[in-house]
Amino acid sequence: MGKLTGSAVRNERAPMGLDAGAGRPLLLVDVDGVLNLQAPPHQEQDADLDCRPYMAAGQQVLIPAGTRERLRRLAEAFEPVWATTWEHDAHPAFQEALGLGASPWPVIEMSGCARDGTWKLPPVAAALDGRWATRPAAWIDDDIGPDAFQWAARRSAAGAPTLLVVPFAHAGMTGAHAEDLLAFARANASSARGEVRQPGGRERPR
Repeated sequence: MGKLTGSAVRNERAPMGLDAGAGRPLLLVDVDGVLNLQAPPHQEQDADLDCRPYMAAGQQVLIPAGTRERLRRLAEAFEPVWATTWEHDAHPAFQEALGLGASPWPVIEMSGCARDGTWKLPPVAAALDGRWATRPAAWIDDDIGPDAFQWAARRSAAGAPTLLVVPFAHAGMTGAHAEDLLAFARANASSARGEVRQPGGRERPR
């Protein structure tokens, strides 16, 4: 599949259209395990989980009911950025299913990933410790380990509140996750004007 021409984050360069002094926090969004479930719901644990199959880029994906509305609310509170192996394909593939706008979100390209630990951490840290070093940011991904929480704690201590949210891959982003993220956005919406608040993290979903 061809790639869209659009903004990308490489090393320390921030994408066009995202100002380092903007008033909203950043939200880094994974796809698989967050928006698209990685396994059918477990019969006993998730019997009430309402999921809807869609076709995305020729693949069947499983999106929990409510994901579209949660993402819409988050996109109003944050400036969203793709942090997924779907990279530039994420927006066209999920635009209809998730009700995304016409303009693609910026993308953190997954080059230079780590072999051990949180494998996405090097490109994510390169983006958030570069031009965005003072920007509050949240990152939701089903594959985040202790090394990422240590990095987030250091970034928060340096004055850039950083929240990590880790859903279970078979359940994806829940309403509780969305509420945690929205609370973080409200607490840190004015950080760009020097009012830094409320760093934190969540290791496991609710």
